[in-house]
Amino acid sequence: RLHIHQSIHRTNGGYRLDVPKTVASYRTLALRPVVGEVFKKIKACQEAEEQRLEGAWKTNCKNHPLITGTEEHTGCTQFVFTRELGLPVLGHSAYYRLKTALTSIKAPPARVHDLRHTFASDQLLAGTPMSEVSRMMGHVSVAFTLKIYTHIVDEVQGKAAEATANMLEEAM
Repeated sequence: RLHIHQSIHRTNGGYRLDVPKTVASYRTLALRPVVGEVFKKIKACQEAEEQRLEGAWKTNCKNHPLITGTEEHTGCTQFVFTRELGLPVLGHSAYYRLKTALTSIKAPPARVHDLRHTFASDQLLAGTPMSEVSRMMGHVSVAFTLKIYTHIVDEVQGKAAEATANMLEEAM
């Protein structure tokens, strides 16, 4: 399981470690074992790097020049995705990494936030109920999710209508 209870928000001139934006943003996501293994490998790599650097690894974000608000969050001991010295991957560097990866595979440009939309769209097209997609995304309501993904809902409804027609044809 992945528990989401903190987030880094962009501010004027930097970032702030804080609580998630809404109550719905606090969430626990179930992970398949294969995803859990990926997280375990990331953690093992971070621990190996921490040992290699003999104390230079930042196990908290209190001294990060771009992050404020850490004084209220003493529980900040490790980030899931890090860059050198254990510091968090912030928005600008995540975008740069994504841009580099997309260029290397000759894919069209995309923003990091587009990955959220792709995830939600794929979940809906795979048949995940709208209420569960809304919960996984941390949206405040299913109505909010419906508003954002109306174009996908239309496609899902088309698939549902086709399935209904197929069942009716078989029955006849």
